[in-house]
Amino acid sequence: NALANFASRENVDNFLSNGATYSHQLNIVLPLLARLSGLPKLPDEVRGKLNEIRKLRNNIAHRGSAQLQLDRDATSEMFCAAVYGLHYVRHMGPKILSAVNPQDEQEP
Repeated sequence: NALANFASRENVDNFLSNGATYSHQLNIVLPLLARLSGLPKLPDEVRGKLNEIRKLRNNIAHRGSAQLQLDRDATSEMFCAAVYGLHYVRHMGPKILSAVNPQDEQEP
């Protein structure tokens, strides 16, 4: 929705589906929108852990194995990052949308 002011819905959907992978959305699009909105970015430590989760997921999906043994601490950190990331998007997402699309009223 935030990108809809900059391109057609079809082009935005195509970009997000085919060009901007999860990694690009997490590492480029989200920080860009937060900065353009004047809002705090997702902390680098959390973003790093979310990238680790993405890599593990890709290894499992494409190679059939995580190729890494996770201990309790690493697993806890990744879980906390996932929960933090979810709450960040739930809290900041509407604020980013209203800053980028001020004419649209967003639901909290």
